[in-house]
Amino acid sequence: MPPDLEAREWGFLSFDDSGMRRHKSFSSRGELSDYVRSIVPRHVYHSAAYYQRPGAPTMKEKLWTGADLIFDLDAVLFPGFRVMAQLGFDDISTKGLGIGDSDIPTIFAGIAGLQYTRALSFATLDLYAEAGYTHYLWGSFNDKWYLGRAIYRLELDRDTHALPLTSPFGPGTVWASFEAALEDWAGFTARLAAELVFRNPQASLTGAYAASGSVAAADLEGTLRVGGELAFHRWKWWEAYAEPVFFYRDSGSWFELALGAAVELDWRRPVRKVKPKVQE
Repeated sequence: MPPDLEAREWGFLSFDDSGMRRHKSFSSRGELSDYVRSIVPRHVYHSAAYYQRPGAPTMKEKLWTGADLIFDLDAVLFPGFRVMAQLGFDDISTKGLGIGDSDIPTIFAGIAGLQYTRALSFATLDLYAEAGYTHYLWGSFNDKWYLGRAIYRLELDRDTHALPLTSPFGPGTVWASFEAALEDWAGFTARLAAELVFRNPQASLTGAYAASGSVAAADLEGTLRVGGELAFHRWKWWEAYAEPVFFYRDSGSWFELALGAAVELDWRRPVRKVKPKVQE
């Protein structure tokens, strides 16, 4: 559910392909939920813009007041190699232009990823690298919508892949990660990963949505995580794995090892179709 839902225009696409129901507005989450249950739509959409009258029938009458600004890039440069990036802005400050504005600073976040996949003669090679940044107020919209700035892009034509614009580590973070994997390697999957995260210890999802010099100037705390995974899944119904991980922080370092096994039981019975009797 997005923040400020009452200031957004909503649209609904039905299963009967009768067209988009637009220019809908709702004053509360409960009202929106009741409407969705009553019509059971195929898709639900909301505007990135905010309006004084989002339910008005024309754009002129809606009276635009602001908008979320999101840039999204996803490109395949050559077979097997993809680049992905997102950049988002919220509450853009205009004080630098001499225009009166609130004390809320320009809040922004960005993330970029590279992925390379190649089928080898003995396995599938998958490489992925990612780096990102979130402002200390990004994701901490207010005490009502803690994750109001969580924006995801899903890749549905292959494996589901999510690139969250909101940091998976919370607001006020800078991070970079790398992962290399060999899959379907004679029944094994081998994976090596490294992750470096710098967190602002004073940033909080539930903190006040207000500018703070002390939070902005806080020293970041870093964590390095290096690990791997070796999984054996020779049979579809059984898997065993080992995950060694090494952690390093300024306060110290430690090692963790996870061992596990999983068994999948799938029992199904065919369903016989019964033709309904037709009364003559």
